[in-house]
Amino acid sequence: MSQLPTIEENPSGLHQRYTVTKNNGEPTAPDVNYFVLRLDYGGRDITHVEACRTAAREYAYKILDDCEAMHLHQMASELHEYLDSTETH
Repeated sequence: MSQLPTIEENPSGLHQRYTVTKNNGEPTAPDVNYFVLRLDYGGRDITHVEACRTAAREYAYKILDDCEAMHLHQMASELHEYLDSTETH
């Protein structure tokens, strides 16, 4: 899998911005790429926040509609509820 460029390689574009770790202490796979979305209404750029929240909502819909991995359904349902409960800003 292709790794994302570093901030030095692509400072204004898509690059490695965050280090993702699992809370249970297990390592992530060595060659994975993650994309982090902001879910709250903090920050200066409301367009960015709305885009993040829209992407998260679409993810939840897709899991609930098409995913056979039932263990993801509760998480997707709770994500959807969280987004609904924090809709007003």
